[in-house]
Amino acid sequence: MSDVTVFEAVKEALQLEGATVSDIRPVGGMTNVNYAVKVDGEGFIVRLPGVGTDELVNREAERDNLIFATGLGINPELVYIDVETGMKISREIQDSTTLTDELVRDPAIMRQVVEVLHKLHKSPHAMKNRFDLRGLLTHYERLVREAAPATFQKYTRMQGRIYDLLAYYESLNVKELPCHIDTGCFNFILSGAGELYLIDWEYSGMFDPMWDVAAFMLESDFDAAEEGMFLSTYFGRTPRHEEKQRVHMHKIFQDYLWSLWTVYKETQGADHGTYAEDRFERGAGYFPNLIEGGV
Repeated sequence: MSDVTVFEAVKEALQLEGATVSDIRPVGGMTNVNYAVKVDGEGFIVRLPGVGTDELVNREAERDNLIFATGLGINPELVYIDVETGMKISREIQDSTTLTDELVRDPAIMRQVVEVLHKLHKSPHAMKNRFDLRGLLTHYERLVREAAPATFQKYTRMQGRIYDLLAYYESLNVKELPCHIDTGCFNFILSGAGELYLIDWEYSGMFDPMWDVAAFMLESDFDAAEEGMFLSTYFGRTPRHEEKQRVHMHKIFQDYLWSLWTVYKETQGADHGTYAEDRFERGAGYFPNLIEGGV
C-alpha cells in the first residue's frame, strides 16, 4: 500500500480530515502489514490485514478480545478497529522495545512476562469466544489440501498421530481460561517507562493457559534449564507432571498448526522462507520425547 493510501485510510478512520499524517514507516509482523504513523505529531500503529487472513482470523472475536485485554491494561490503547476491513489503529507505545529471544532470558524480563500472563489467565472475566483447536486444525488442513494438494500429502503422514494425541488431550479435565494463543516473544512490547504489553490478539480465546506458556517457550527457543526456570516462575513452584505434559503436547499442536497456517499464507503470495518446513519437522521430532515422558 502506498503512503498516500495509508494517509487517507487513517484520516478517514479517525475522522480527522484536516489532520496531518506523517512519518509513515513499516513495522514488523507475519500475519499482517503494519505501519507506524504520526497524526498531528501523535504516534499510532496502523494494522492492515495481510494476504489470506480473511480465512484465518475471526475479526469480531479479535475486536472483543482487544477490548478485553485493553481493559486489563496489557494491550496498548485501542483507537479504532473495523471488523469488515480488518484495519486496526492503536496508540503507539513510546520508546518501545520488542522482546527478543535474547532479552527474555533476563530473569527480570521473564518475571514481567509472567506477570502479564497472570493478568490474562487469572482475569475474573471470561472471553466471549473459545479457541477451538480441533476446529482450527481441520479448517487449516482443508485450506492447504485445496490450495496446495501436493504439499498437503506430507501432513497426512502426521495426521493420525496428531489426532490420537488430540483425543488424549481432550480427555483431560482442563480448566479453560482467557488466552492469547500467539505468545511469541515478538508480541511482547516493553515501553520506555518499563511497562510490558502483549499485542496481536487475532487468535485469542478461552483455552488451556499451558498453550500460552508453551508458545512463549517454543518461540524463545529455551533449553531445558530455561524452560524449567520459566515454568517455576509461572507457577511459583515446581510444575506437576500433568502440567509439563500439556505444555509438551501443545508444542506439537502448535508446530503442526502454524506450519499449515504458513503453507496457506504462501499459497496466497506470502513468503516465509523455511518457516513451514522448520515447524513441521520440529513438531514431528517432539513425538519420541512425548512417548518417553509417559503419554
